[in-house]
Order: sequence, then structure tokens, then C-alpha cells
Amino acid sequence: MVHLFWSGRGWIVPAFAFGSSLAGGLITSCVTGSLAYWDSHPWPMGIAMLVCGPPCWFIGRRFRNQPPRRLIDAETGEAVILRPSHTCLFIPVMWWGPILTAAGFFTLSLEMWKK
Repeated sequence: MVHLFWSGRGWIVPAFAFGSSLAGGLITSCVTGSLAYWDSHPWPMGIAMLVCGPPCWFIGRRFRNQPPRRLIDAETGEAVILRPSHTCLFIPVMWWGPILTAAGFFTLSLEMWKK
């Protein structure tokens, strides 16, 4: 089945991003007493991106290191190697780790420069 936004287990990237931002929003609202802090300060979202980056990297590497399937064509006898693709927006899951981590650092640096 072909998906527009992901292939294989690429759905893990938006799931991690949503889960970490949801947890960040809940923690922020519990600590501050209102969700308005989350809306007016971007640094909790930066922390949420920093939190979901490393799991994407390690799980993506695990997906990438899975052994390929080797099939033999019945007519020609040639071997065909099949490697599953796990991508989100055409980017492998593994590379979303550095992307999300860099976005988290960028968001935190914007917050520091704003003050």
C-alpha cells in the first residue's frame, strides 16, 4: 500500500512528534496552570523536538539495519534483493532525528536571542 506522506513505518515520525508535543503541552500547562504559556513561548516546543529527535534516529537506524529479503526470479534464476523503505515525506526515518534535533536547537536559540 502506498501512502502519500510515509512509506513503511514512516508514520512513527509524526507519531513521535505529536506525542512529544502533547506531553510538552500537558507538562507546561500543569506547571504553569494554563495552556497560554505554551502558546506564547516557543521553548517548550523546542524541548519537545529535542526529545523526539533521538528516538527517530535510533529506531530509523534499526529499520535500516534489518536484513533484506532475497528472492529468486523463477524464469531467469536471478536474485532480487528487497529492502523495505521507511520514510516520512520521502526522508528516511533515521534522518528525521537530526532534522528534529536541529529544529529544536533552532527554536531554543530563537527564544534566547529574543530576550
